[in-house]
Parts: sequence; C-alpha cells; structure tokens
Amino acid sequence: TGVEWQKTVADYFGMDYIALGKGGSTTSGFLANDVYSLIPADVDIITVMGGANDHSQSLPLDNDDRQYYINSGHYAGAIRLVIKKLQEDFPNAKIIFCNCLGVRLNVAGTNQELPYFNALDKTLTDYANKCLEVCNEMGIPCINLCGESGINILNATTYLADNLHPNNRGYEVIAKTYIRNFKQMFD
Repeated sequence: TGVEWQKTVADYFGMDYIALGKGGSTTSGFLANDVYSLIPADVDIITVMGGANDHSQSLPLDNDDRQYYINSGHYAGAIRLVIKKLQEDFPNAKIIFCNCLGVRLNVAGTNQELPYFNALDKTLTDYANKCLEVCNEMGIPCINLCGESGINILNATTYLADNLHPNNRGYEVIAKTYIRNFKQMFD
C-alpha cells in the first residue's frame, strides 16, 4: 500500500477524515459523482484538490468574453460552481482548495525536462495558477501545491510514480505541504 497523505494530515492534527476523491473526475465532476452525497452534514473542513483531470481533458481555463461565469464549461467556472454549491450545502464548513502539482512529464517514465501540453497548449502550471486566481477572487484559501511542494520538472522522477501521479515520496511531500498550510490557517 502507498502513503495515505490524507491520513498523515488527519493524524497530525487529531482529525477524522473521509477521502472522497474519485480518480479521473474533473473539478465540476466532483459535484456530479456520487461521492458528493457522502459528505457529512456536520463537516468542519472540506478540501478540494483539482486541476489535473481538467488539464488532461483539455477543459478551457476560462471563458473567452471575460464575463464572470459559474458553470462547468471551463475550469474557472467549475471552481466557482463547486465553491457556490459547497457554501450553500455546508455553510458552517471551512472550504479549502488545493491546486494540482505543476508537473506532468511529456513522456511517461522519462525526465526530458519537457512539460506536457494539453490540446489547448496549456500546462498543469497554467491550471494550478488559474485555481489560485479564482480562489483568491472568491476569498477561499488555496494550498499552492504547485508553488510550495518543491516538486518540479527537474526532480519529477523522484516524486512521481509515472508521468503524472505521485509515488510514496511525492505523497509525503503533499502531506507536509498540507500540514504546513493547515498550521498557518488554524494555529
């Protein structure tokens, strides 16, 4: 079994946790899949980590006409939609987003020092930065995993199990990044 970074964070703070992430889900898919209904009504903290699948599926970063949208047609709108729904359904919970790692290697298992560009010519870093921007606009804290973890294109093979997903060392770094941020938020 691999490192359960969520358990590491929960144990550090003496919290109970429920991991409801679903592999392959986009940010707006979080609302559509069946796990949303499993969030307890009395939850204190809800964390949402997203962006990697939005990138892989080439969801546009934003709308083209620069209007403010809350919808699932682009990544920025999907983040706003999730925030809106969570605030409506869990008004007493602290909502925290986490952006994606900014690393996806161009070729699985090799470190060619080339980021992977999706069909829209965007990198994971573009999606990570959009998450920070939208969360800032919405007044929602966002753990900057892309900017704070230290995992980058030059050391990716140390922290990734394949060209995208973290290995045990990568998950340990994610846990430490969450712990550091939670300490700042809650201490």
